[in-house]
Amino acid sequence: MDMLFSVIIPAYNSAATIGYTLDSIITQTYNNFEIIIVNDGSTDNLTLRICEKFKEIYSEYKVLIINKENGGLCSARNEGLKYVNGDIVLFLDSDDLLPLDTLKTYYDYFQDYDVDMIQGKMLNFSSTKRWKTDSYEKIIQNTHILNYNDSEASEVLSKCINPAGKAFKMSFIKKYKIHFLEGCMMTEDHYFTSLVYSKKPKVLLLNKYTFLYRRDNVNQSTNTWKDSYLDDIYKVQSRLCSIIDINNQDDYYKRFFNYEFKKFIIEPIIKLNVKNMYNYSSKILAILNTIPQKYKNKYILKSLAKAKTQQEVYTALKKINSKRIIKNIVNQFRILYRGFNKFFIYSFDLIYKKILKGHRIHFIVFLYNFLSFIVPIKKNKITFAIRPKDKLKFIKEIKEEALERNIFAVKTLLAKKIGLFEDFRIVYHLVRSKIIILDGHYWYLRGVKPRKCQEVVQVWHAAGLGKKFGLDMFEKDSKEYFEQLKHHSSYTYALASSDIAAKAYMSAFNLKEEQILKFGNIISDRIINSAMDQKQALEMLGLNKNKKLVVYAPTFRESNMGVADALFIPKIHFDKLASQFGDEYIFACRVHSNYKDVKLSENVINLSNEDEALVLSATSILITDYSSIMFNFLYFKRPIILYAYDYPIYMGQRNMYLEYNEYAPGIIAYNEKQLHDILKDINCIYNENKMENYWNFYMQYCNGNTAIKLIDFFEDIIIKK
Repeated sequence: MDMLFSVIIPAYNSAATIGYTLDSIITQTYNNFEIIIVNDGSTDNLTLRICEKFKEIYSEYKVLIINKENGGLCSARNEGLKYVNGDIVLFLDSDDLLPLDTLKTYYDYFQDYDVDMIQGKMLNFSSTKRWKTDSYEKIIQNTHILNYNDSEASEVLSKCINPAGKAFKMSFIKKYKIHFLEGCMMTEDHYFTSLVYSKKPKVLLLNKYTFLYRRDNVNQSTNTWKDSYLDDIYKVQSRLCSIIDINNQDDYYKRFFNYEFKKFIIEPIIKLNVKNMYNYSSKILAILNTIPQKYKNKYILKSLAKAKTQQEVYTALKKINSKRIIKNIVNQFRILYRGFNKFFIYSFDLIYKKILKGHRIHFIVFLYNFLSFIVPIKKNKITFAIRPKDKLKFIKEIKEEALERNIFAVKTLLAKKIGLFEDFRIVYHLVRSKIIILDGHYWYLRGVKPRKCQEVVQVWHAAGLGKKFGLDMFEKDSKEYFEQLKHHSSYTYALASSDIAAKAYMSAFNLKEEQILKFGNIISDRIINSAMDQKQALEMLGLNKNKKLVVYAPTFRESNMGVADALFIPKIHFDKLASQFGDEYIFACRVHSNYKDVKLSENVINLSNEDEALVLSATSILITDYSSIMFNFLYFKRPIILYAYDYPIYMGQRNMYLEYNEYAPGIIAYNEKQLHDILKDINCIYNENKMENYWNFYMQYCNGNTAIKLIDFFEDIIIKK
């Protein structure tokens, strides 16, 4: 029987990342594994749902979900160990990833080497990049068996301390009752790894990357300091001296004092007020008392190393803080000197940016309020405040209608660069406007309260009601929620396409019911007003009008690193579709404009640059996922297939207002087999009346006259006020 891997994943309020983590496992090139998810009392109402949906979609895999009261990472890992059926066990956090060939690599090397454990190398990743870990690169330069008689043993223990990136034989874990120290959030991995190495396992150091460590997750415990960390560190350190081999202690304590002690003890505490600094001194003393004196003498300040009382620790901390303050003052003078030195070669705008760095938005709000006192509103002025990259592509009909009336002074406001005069120009026009129209949030209105008798109208272009947006993307009362509230606090009205959408706009933009304009949707108007006969549309696209057009139009996706994929490669094997259905269908893609490049097979036509109304008029079957294009296509009452191959990931990234499998206006396929089956039986499954009901539910106010109704409303505002 093939080797079975068990991957234990503790999960606590990790909706935003766990989908990526799970996806990195099920896409492994070696697929004899079980996934043990330990839901550690998540309170976000979403993490567990994502895990359950993942298990439902990937029912062919062994997925176990364990629910328990919150007890922390160590408790969850220990709980997971109770349910392991595999030969090899891995520990993976709910925000980290496995490279594609990790399990296959482990399998091959466990076959070739009689070892208890394999230690691979780690890559870090963030939303923008990947980078190597210096300590791993230095220690593991070639694949070999760890030599405990060599100095590398102590380096491995002290520098490769994360339980992830390691694969353990379960027989070794059971034999020595290896476990995590419960009740700890900080340095808990020090205890586990030290316990492992105290049993002298046979270890293969593998010169391959077996683990991707996320470095920019806002939920990571190390991002916010807690005083409980001192108790955690004491709990671990009080046990380590008796576990760590005497030959490994020097390297370990060098690492501890240079990293954990400095980052999680000294640096946070010396920034506190005097009273708190004194109170925490007793806990620091307790930690120091667990460590052999010779390592304290070697690696920390002499006054701290020799401290025997709380007062002596406190005095040493004050000394460290004084040095920090002096160093900061010297650095500030250096920066100031360089600034004055370059004064005459910087442009005025660059000086402006330098002076207001980090505070420019506060200056914008001040400028807006100041100009509001001295600049009168121009009663008929409508300003379209648009982000440069978007221009007017989503709302040009509103501007065209306003210009036709000949009663409005219409201004399109595009920020061109950062600078004092540009900021003044933008803010002046905003202050002067009677009506400001936005499509998405506008940076210059962040935190701004509109003037009395001034209207700010959000005409968000997305149709229907699908992905959550605005404030609804964040947990209410969270730091992120209040930060986003600043972006959306200036709106006085918002445009909506239906009653069900209106409710979402109220919560997404923090508006009342009377502030929702149920006029329709601009993009849907284009479809309604430009729709044509299907065969005529096929001819205009140069396609065979005797075949049916199937268009794949997925939403924009970030990569598993949280960054935008520049290249679009469809997750559909169109060669197979063309082979099976080519006599009846033409296959095409309509790619999101955020992708910079497209890679399609020769069986697929790229219709991304064609007019959307023309493409949808020609389309017989639309394949999409979470994109709002599904709501616009409802106008034609033709079949929609929702290819949601990454639904667990998307749930965590955006989530939906309504339960996807109940309210999404189409037939859902979670994998390619289901997609093939649906296409094969589409005529039997499709229900035209159901599609019409969906249109009336999501798009009830869309009749092609949204811009007219909106400008009529603006006319009334100007006349009445």
